[in-house]
Amino acid sequence: KSLGNLVMVDDLLREWPPDTLRIYMAQHHYRAPWICDLSELQSASQLADKLRQSAAFAGNSGKRIDPAPHQQAFFSALDQDLDTPNALAALEGLADAILSGTDVADAQAALRQAGTILGLRLDSDVPEESVRSGWAEHLQRFTN
Repeated sequence: KSLGNLVMVDDLLREWPPDTLRIYMAQHHYRAPWICDLSELQSASQLADKLRQSAAFAGNSGKRIDPAPHQQAFFSALDQDLDTPNALAALEGLADAILSGTDVADAQAALRQAGTILGLRLDSDVPEESVRSGWAEHLQRFTN
């Protein structure tokens, strides 16, 4: 903090929805160092929009989208040293299938379940009050 190189989550929440920030952080493996990058935030925002759209997609009657391969890829990635970048890739693949599909109800349920594991809400782009107040309390530790 003394170097001025920290980006506070509360500041980011003023410009970006919570799911965008969650995806942005999950796009980086926890073992790898990274710095805040605007283009990566924009990419995360696009993925968050795609996931929200696929969660709300009406679909049609017709062939059922099988979510099993995407679920397997998602959980396999998490089992491999919490590989959240590949887990997100599996979610994006599922979202693509939903957006091009017909009978999507099972796939949407799988998307929501997997998204919940990563803290994604998919139905709201407003931060929960507990998130804002939690970060405010956390920030107090740095400023005192």
